[in-house]
Amino acid sequence: MEGKETVGVWLVGARGTISSAVICGLELLKRGAIAKTGLFTETLVGVSHNFVEYSEIVVGGCDLIESDTRSGVRSLVQQNILPWQHAELLSTIEWKADDNIVTLDKRCFSNGSFNKTLQHTISLIRGHIAHFKATYRLDRVIVVDCSSTSPVFTFTEIAAGLSTWSQLDDYFSNSFDDVSHSLLYAASAFNEGCAYINFTPNVASEIPALKELAVIKGIPHAGKDGKTGETLVKSVLAPLFLHRNLEVMSWQGYNMLGNADGKSLSDPRAKESKISSKSQSLTSILPHDDKLHANVSIDYVPSLGDWKVAWDFVHFKGFFDTAMSMDFTWRGCDTALAAPLVIDLVRLVDLDWRKGKDGVLKHLAAFFKSPTDFSCHDFHQQMQYLHNYLRSY
Repeated sequence: MEGKETVGVWLVGARGTISSAVICGLELLKRGAIAKTGLFTETLVGVSHNFVEYSEIVVGGCDLIESDTRSGVRSLVQQNILPWQHAELLSTIEWKADDNIVTLDKRCFSNGSFNKTLQHTISLIRGHIAHFKATYRLDRVIVVDCSSTSPVFTFTEIAAGLSTWSQLDDYFSNSFDDVSHSLLYAASAFNEGCAYINFTPNVASEIPALKELAVIKGIPHAGKDGKTGETLVKSVLAPLFLHRNLEVMSWQGYNMLGNADGKSLSDPRAKESKISSKSQSLTSILPHDDKLHANVSIDYVPSLGDWKVAWDFVHFKGFFDTAMSMDFTWRGCDTALAAPLVIDLVRLVDLDWRKGKDGVLKHLAAFFKSPTDFSCHDFHQQMQYLHNYLRSY
């Protein structure tokens, strides 16, 4: 890689299935062993740009669980996500990812256990990222948060009143409160001079104080909550009813998933975060008042593993107020849908960073359920905005 710039990707939740798929996918892409299906940056719109090459990306990260990369590969094979022949190829590769993934003590996020402030946890995370960057002499590091959904903490309300970074920094320096882990990862990233991508529905870089810090540091960021399944379909279908002036009376969605994220959603407080994120697309696209019933429910079904099933029922009116309906079932593998989005986002954010962009990258809205500072949830319009943005380069 001599003479080329290298980019580090620091995965939060690095031992989860999405991160494992990102690590495996990058290794296989470097060797031309898999098709580039699912990667926007490999489309006609994308290939004309000078995106970072897969061979120039180095992966590291952190997690709260002990495991190893090979366990992640085995899990992907067992769940029929990764074909066994690719696993065999990966077994012949010298893995460096394990050396670059650190296990964080869970007590760091329950700060009363150590009698340490939140600033101590941020310093700890920053130290790990700095070591990773120095070890591989990386030109840039992008932190990608793929951790599980966290509960909505009281801090969400506190954060609304902390409009500047100095206020938030003072809070971190004196507080022992439980907060969204993603908030601490975002603060760590910006203070360490790293870009940040929030692939979770957790409170993070979208709060005013951290948006200010990103601009001060000249750092780009994007989020939140990767859009991979049912919400993606909704954001494509809902405009159909709008543009044909068909009145949607009810749109009921029911989701079942069995991975670690599904397990975390067994906590009603975490489920509240996810449902809030998933519900925004419909109410922002469709004309709505008290008559529109738009509801989403989520259940954890362990036997599904990393596979997700969503059933949606749409009840609508046409001419003469004739009531009609449609329903669809989405059966998808969350990991196989999410991993290429993470890789795309890394390449897109890095491109913008090299071109001097900072702050919220609003043109990446199409990748998220709750895009920061972008009110349009119509997927077609979001993609047009992205295409126009890229053509302007």
